[in-house]
Amino acid sequence: MFPPGIFNPQLEKLTLMNPAYILRQMMSDYEKMYGTKGIITGLKQLNPINKPDAWGENALKALENPEMNEFFEVKTEPEGTFLQLIRPMHTQESCLKCHAIQGYKVGDLGGGIGVRVAMGSYLDLERETLDNIRKMLIIFWLAGMIAIALFTFWGHNRIVNANAMQQQLILSNNNFSKV
Repeated sequence: MFPPGIFNPQLEKLTLMNPAYILRQMMSDYEKMYGTKGIITGLKQLNPINKPDAWGENALKALENPEMNEFFEVKTEPEGTFLQLIRPMHTQESCLKCHAIQGYKVGDLGGGIGVRVAMGSYLDLERETLDNIRKMLIIFWLAGMIAIALFTFWGHNRIVNANAMQQQLILSNNNFSKV
């Protein structure tokens, strides 16, 4: 019924893992592949590995304000520029299986899920895009100035030609009047 290599519930046993462990494992692999670091953390942890750094601790304290739905900062460090972002995780009924002993209730701020993204490639792309926009604006400006100059020259020539024709008509009319 199941092709080889596909999960077969009759042959394989699964182990339940909590979300923090799965996320930590996934983000460890993701950091190695892409340089983006993620964390699931809180002010009170069951596992000390999930302890926030100073920035994360300040961010979690700020997220205790119910009006805030995220906290972020762009930081420039010797290694480069980074965006740090953390969003709140509010306690749900399923969280209390493990975290009730810490005094959490449904709806409490249990912690946050954060990410740290290297901005170097994004800032390079932004610079390149802005340079292209500047070049296009200069080209449009030059094209506009050339068009204005051409229309001014064309209009001036029409006026000169019209004045010349008017002078010829006046002379012709004077000659006709004399005859």
